[in-house]
Amino acid sequence: LAVAKKDLELAVAKKDAELAKKDNEVKDAQLEKKDAEAELKLVNHKYLQARGSMTSRGVLEYQLQGVAYDLSIQRRFNATQTCNEMDKALASASPNLPSGPWFQRLHSCYEQAKAAHPGAPLAGLSMGEAYRDLYGELSQEI
Repeated sequence: LAVAKKDLELAVAKKDAELAKKDNEVKDAQLEKKDAEAELKLVNHKYLQARGSMTSRGVLEYQLQGVAYDLSIQRRFNATQTCNEMDKALASASPNLPSGPWFQRLHSCYEQAKAAHPGAPLAGLSMGEAYRDLYGELSQEI
């Protein structure tokens, strides 16, 4: 009986070692996948830049789409409407800003621009108005 117990313990220990090894292999594969995805993003970004497809308007539109996601806007994406919704979100969240990362990023950029250029027309515009005007200017350039 003692021999059978010891054999069983050895078999369990062997299985545990095999499972730990497979777990490490899965973790390594997940890291490799994550690295490959990051590399693919970088290559795609460089490809778009090389083709000239990555315009300032495109970058702003991408950010605004992220804001639309943060603000849970359900309708089809519209940059002007998203800018209007940003102002509504700022007005309704007086003590705290909406917490979405896209919204936070654009709000931070807006505040930095206002601080860097206090006499500029931007200082008199709300965040939504500023991005709406910027989007309109960039759209006219195309």
